[in-house]
Amino acid sequence: MYVFYSALLAVWLLITLPYWLIQMGRHGKYRAGLAQRFGKLPDWLGTPPSKPIIWVHAVSV
Repeated sequence: MYVFYSALLAVWLLITLPYWLIQMGRHGKYRAGLAQRFGKLPDWLGTPPSKPIIWVHAVSV
């Protein structure tokens, strides 16, 4: 069942990908912050310090 579900999601992604790419091109809201969502930090943060960094990820429900 897991393989079927994963395959279904992959097919759905391929079918809907053109729609999302068109929407991203037409409206800035999909494009805004895209680089940051993929891990590119804004320039105003500067270079990361040489000391170890602790990341805290939390969700409020």
